[in-house]
Amino acid sequence: MDWTRAKTILIAALLMTNLFLVLMYVSDGGGDEIGIDCDDVVTLLETKNIFLETEIPGTFPAAEVLTVNHIEFKDDEIAALTEAVKAVPAGADDREYIKSAKEFFEYMGLSCDYLYCTDVQRDGDTVALEYKTRVDDIDVEVSHMVCTFKNNKIQSVSGNWFESQRLSKKKFEALPAVEALLSFVSDRPEQGPITIKDIEPVYWIGDEYNEDVGFLSVTALPAWKITYNDEKTVYIDAFKI
Repeated sequence: MDWTRAKTILIAALLMTNLFLVLMYVSDGGGDEIGIDCDDVVTLLETKNIFLETEIPGTFPAAEVLTVNHIEFKDDEIAALTEAVKAVPAGADDREYIKSAKEFFEYMGLSCDYLYCTDVQRDGDTVALEYKTRVDDIDVEVSHMVCTFKNNKIQSVSGNWFESQRLSKKKFEALPAVEALLSFVSDRPEQGPITIKDIEPVYWIGDEYNEDVGFLSVTALPAWKITYNDEKTVYIDAFKI
């Protein structure tokens, strides 16, 4: 018998058992003084053929429910509004395009408090500004918008846009990212290998929104977004009920 291999398997099994007992105890409110060591979690993940290529964050920044409204972009209304915005000067840099787009969004009646430009793409005389809804440095998943300039003038605005309305007054107990990872491990069948690329806090709308409905007020819940392998994603609630 290979005693070294047997010892390794035994240690991994004991570690896994201890970590899940701690997780169950903490989840049941059994004591705030008990913590879960990130190094132990990394070891556990590796025994399950899961590998980390990112740091494990701490607790969710704000475990609050967010209400958002879906905004429908109508081509005819956007075309009419483009005449109200001056063309960007020739040779303008990214900041000038972003400034012009912000002015246009204000004409559209959008709140610019939560508009965040994530990228600027240039292709000849076309400039495309990509936006996300960001509340307190946390992205609202599935909310995205592209403002396209052609020959220095706004040509179109498209996307699936959710505008932040308010955070709930009720606060939830936040679920640490390390516990979300353990939940991810427990939900994975024996397979592998899995490489976790990123772990980030988001507001997740999920399947509640149906694009065919149009303008709709929906709830975005705090969640941990885990990205793994070929850009696959899983969302785990970042709050305890």
